[in-house]
Amino acid sequence: MEEALIAMGTVSVGPDAADGIDAFNDLGDIAAALAEFKVNLPGWGYVFSTRYGERHAFCYPDIFGTDTDMLDSYGFNDAFRFSDIHPNGTCARALRVVMKQALLAIEIIRSDVAKAA
Repeated sequence: MEEALIAMGTVSVGPDAADGIDAFNDLGDIAAALAEFKVNLPGWGYVFSTRYGERHAFCYPDIFGTDTDMLDSYGFNDAFRFSDIHPNGTCARALRVVMKQALLAIEIIRSDVAKAA
């Protein structure tokens, strides 16, 4: 399963063996979160990782995707990021948070464009 997740996107695992945290403790949920992400943000890239007991995720529009031009015109030039530092945090939750950040930004920008037209 770990290989399948790595094939779906970028997964990096930090040195959590020392603190007893299993980087893939939410395998079923991360698979569901990835499926949700791909439906809601097609053409977007993502990274999730675990390091020192924290779960991190970020997402970004593909440089050839339609959302890139829209976001760039509003000064967006990086990624949406989130670190889940809760003791029961998961990569799946971190990925869902950045997905929601991106979707909200897209919604606000589209609304502003529609008002201006």
